[in-house]
Amino acid sequence: MADNEWAGHREGRIMEELAKEYAGKYADKRPLVMEVWEHGGWFHTYYFGEEAPEGHRLYTANDAAPLAEKSREILERLKGAESAYLGSIRRTKEEAGNSK
Repeated sequence: MADNEWAGHREGRIMEELAKEYAGKYADKRPLVMEVWEHGGWFHTYYFGEEAPEGHRLYTANDAAPLAEKSREILERLKGAESAYLGSIRRTKEEAGNSK
């Protein structure tokens, strides 16, 4: 998504920071794909792996947003991969700080 679209705004950056924070907690799990949910069904899917150690926004709830070529390539490689559910993480208000 472009910088002037939602992902480029403060809320989108908060979602990306949260993805990076939890990717660090699961540093032994690569490739790692995670969804970060914000509000009203809005989410971003992030990928952490060899091609994107710092993370890559793979997908978004915005079904009108075109996928980047890198995203399509990563999704193609992930087809058929085994997965493991690592659980759901909900931050407390204290953990969230001023993000709301």
